[in-house]
Amino acid sequence: MSIIGMDLRGEKAMIRALKDLDGSINRRVIKGASRKAMKPVVKSARENLRKHKRTGQLRKAMGTKQVKIATGVVWTGVGPRSGFKIDTERFGPVNPVNYAHLLEYGNQRHSGKPWLRPALDNNRGRIQSILVHELKVNIAKEAVKARQKAGGPR
Repeated sequence: MSIIGMDLRGEKAMIRALKDLDGSINRRVIKGASRKAMKPVVKSARENLRKHKRTGQLRKAMGTKQVKIATGVVWTGVGPRSGFKIDTERFGPVNPVNYAHLLEYGNQRHSGKPWLRPALDNNRGRIQSILVHELKVNIAKEAVKARQKAGGPR
């Protein structure tokens, strides 16, 4: 899985609002926003895999995975998901998780055919803009829910 770091220093009001939210709400807001922000990378990676089609399983297996690292910190990775193993007559058992890195980076005998890194590089600006937008929208929604729960005005 490729790694990209996002540091939203310029969005001081948004960061303050995130810190004010309850831990579970904070995590829900961040997870939803980061998953949506990575959708263009998944779509672009699938598109890049069209020209490397052997069985098509790697393309089908593309998706995101999220892990909570610490309070307010969520890691979102893009790559092949498990559970897409098939048994082909021509190639035998095929599991995209086992060969995705070889296609991306290559090995001693074969040069790599990058498909994930270009998808990530081409969408860096979109990732950050979608992330900021989704965080703002989700924070506003959670604030409305909190006011309604407390019995205050909308």
